[in-house]
Amino acid sequence: MELLLALAGVVATLVLAQPCEGTAPASPMAVETSVLQDCVKEAKLLVDAAYNRTQESIKQRLRSGSASPRDLLFYFKQPVAATRTIVQAADYMHVALGLLEEKLQLQGSSSFNVTDVLTESQLWLLSKASGCVVQSQEEKCRNDYRTITGRCNNRRRPSLGASNTALARWLPAQYEDGLSLPFGWTPGKRRNGFLLPLVRAVSNQIVRFPRERLASDQGRALMFMQWGQFIDHDLDFVPESPARVAFTAGVDCEKTCAQLPPCFPIKIPPNDPRIKNQRDCIPFSRSAPSCPRKNVIRNQINALTSFLDASMVYGSEVSLAQRLRNRTNFHGLLATNERFSDNGRALMPFDNLHDDPCLLTNRSARIPCFLAGQTGGWGGGVS
Repeated sequence: MELLLALAGVVATLVLAQPCEGTAPASPMAVETSVLQDCVKEAKLLVDAAYNRTQESIKQRLRSGSASPRDLLFYFKQPVAATRTIVQAADYMHVALGLLEEKLQLQGSSSFNVTDVLTESQLWLLSKASGCVVQSQEEKCRNDYRTITGRCNNRRRPSLGASNTALARWLPAQYEDGLSLPFGWTPGKRRNGFLLPLVRAVSNQIVRFPRERLASDQGRALMFMQWGQFIDHDLDFVPESPARVAFTAGVDCEKTCAQLPPCFPIKIPPNDPRIKNQRDCIPFSRSAPSCPRKNVIRNQINALTSFLDASMVYGSEVSLAQRLRNRTNFHGLLATNERFSDNGRALMPFDNLHDDPCLLTNRSARIPCFLAGQTGGWGGGVS
């Protein structure tokens, strides 16, 4: 036992003393806290720069009127308010871990999980420095009623189903590196002995359906689908990453086919029916992450409450809920549009956006975007 303790003491002295830009031992067993702090500082600079470049690019396109349909979709799928703050903190954490892992791999370290070389106190420091520790603090339920964020709807588990928390999973998330990279990230890497097909090839083979075999559903109208979509917008919304610029390389995701987080371009398979250039790709960005609660394994954020509570009408954040209310009296009613109505029926109020993308739909009418309980666009998959 004493021998084992002595060996452990020797191993513990093998630390990384260099800054994040320096070098590291080939077999990392421990990391100096200062090294981790340097990686967090660098991560914040990289993430902030990517966020700012993306935001300025979108603003310029909106102001010039050159925004594409993809730009508009990206705009409406952006995290806002508290959601954006949490996503930014999570990006700080994941980029910092990526920088640290890259530093270790440059020295020829064998395959390892970067979190295995960090102590519990260092993981807590990482969470605190990134801003995630604030988001993970439990809230005490002092009110008899649930909040607009969904917190305290379950008093035993106050954060259950609350907005701006990680998606609930029946099974734990699985990644290529066990931490963050999705399967299919590394070309040629097998899963259970098999190569993963390109996602575009899967779409071409399964989703495509011959037009001549299409038939109208005799039992359901299109409203059946629309109602399902409406309910879905009450339960979940996973925004895209706020960055369309690679964090570490600074490359625009729309101008590269390289896989550089958060850029995850869709590769073109042979004999694609629409895109003939196989060296081309379809720009795609990963879903926005949430701040981890128990470990640093990546999970996606749900910006809405998970309850069937009409949050797409009333909002999932206090600030938005207050904007949706008529504050001119104490009746507690929702605000309505002061300029237009639908044959006497109330319409939603207009939003007050500095660069309003809805103005592009009809430049002469100058109709701005409406304001509702869900500010994001159509839902999608997660990555």
